[in-house]
Amino acid sequence: MATRYPVSVRVVALVVLVACTHQPSPSISGVVAVEQFTSDRGASSDVRAMFGVAPNGTFVEDLHGCSLYLDPPTDSALSVGEIDINGTLEPIALKPSGIAPHISYLNPQGLPDPMFVGDATISFYIAGGGDIEEFDGTIAAPATTLPGYQPPATPLSRSGIHVAWTPSGLPIVEILLVASSSTTQDAAIIDCLIDDIIDTGTGDIPASLLAKIPAACDSAVLGVGAFWNVSRPVVGGNTSVEVVLRSLANTSVLPLVQ
Repeated sequence: MATRYPVSVRVVALVVLVACTHQPSPSISGVVAVEQFTSDRGASSDVRAMFGVAPNGTFVEDLHGCSLYLDPPTDSALSVGEIDINGTLEPIALKPSGIAPHISYLNPQGLPDPMFVGDATISFYIAGGGDIEEFDGTIAAPATTLPGYQPPATPLSRSGIHVAWTPSGLPIVEILLVASSSTTQDAAIIDCLIDDIIDTGTGDIPASLLAKIPAACDSAVLGVGAFWNVSRPVVGGNTSVEVVLRSLANTSVLPLVQ
């Protein structure tokens, strides 16, 4: 069954439609996420969709390949009709529910763990609606594990987070931090991408970005793993769709401390 994180913020190991740069672009219409992740609690999967909003929240700053976002959204502002995904270990059909700007895409029950395997060809079809035309495409999945990485089990520090792995030729390694509060609705995301040209087997989330996470955020989940993306124009429309695959190893929810 799907794993839920505080304030409806979930770390993603996923197939995603999202902006090709960290800062949200007006030409990108949304996010579809097929999520698989591992942690000390085992493997789990989820699937979600969001359109007409900045999928990671409000962009704040980019530093050394890491981007900070605040207040990630919980609803889709638009319905784009049914979304069908194949090439996963079981077919997935997402159906919209609700009234704009509060649209939810209902998750199917009994998702497979894992959701997909490395080198799989993932195909997707969007029926269309709102600002997105009918759309389909494919993307090849990257490797689903990152050799040599062990998720930390101790509190995460705002003074800087350092992770290490064995360089393995993955196109891009992603470091993703999702922070939330036990007392308020404050939430934040820091997303770092390291491509194979500069991959030395280490990565850092800068202290200066961590310091800008709201003080009320007292816990976080850290995910590290493989990332790949491809962009496709939407025929007949003014938008393009970015398809992103992620497969992350996550920590449990850990304290976020000074």
